[in-house]
Amino acid sequence: MSDIRIRVASRTDLPHLTEIYNHYVVHTPVTFDVEPYSVERRAARFDQFSESGRYRLLIADEGRVVVGYAEQPDFGPKRLRNYSRSDSLLRARNGRSRHRQAPVLSSI
Repeated sequence: MSDIRIRVASRTDLPHLTEIYNHYVVHTPVTFDVEPYSVERRAARFDQFSESGRYRLLIADEGRVVVGYAEQPDFGPKRLRNYSRSDSLLRARNGRSRHRQAPVLSSI
């Protein structure tokens, strides 16, 4: 079994991120979205994240396969929300190591 590697997301990860996210859109209510995203639509959100600091998007990969990700998004122009924090952790359907993905969230 390969080790899970935590790393900063890159634009080349967008198709994988979109696939993972859309699984939750279609099969669960957790995203509050009702329509799947396109890669282009996800790309529009990507620029809010940075390699360090408050707003980050981290990938968990296992053997070069993205098995999940964690994000801490920007809430936008509502200033009081800057004192809040929202973390999301989504796991790929084929992510074999569900119990080993907690490090990606704690890395944020």
